[in-house]
Amino acid sequence: MVGGTVARARRWLTAARGRRPAEVGRREAAATTSLAALLHDPSGVEFTMGFVDRVARPEDDVVAATALRRLVSAPPGAPRDRAS
Repeated sequence: MVGGTVARARRWLTAARGRRPAEVGRREAAATTSLAALLHDPSGVEFTMGFVDRVARPEDDVVAATALRRLVSAPPGAPRDRAS
């Protein structure tokens, strides 16, 4: 999993250094399209912010796993637990 994360970060850095959009691979284009769709949905924005704040940011894997479980178990449109 760490290797995949490092590879993704390297792709992001390469893209940030000025590759033209035409040079971006199909996978990256699909990921961009998916992220755009997610962020156009009000529930998607809430989910994304919750994911970054409570799952991606914590250094403790148990804390992150617990937060992810709570985040994905909330029904669509339901308020998500902000205290976690």
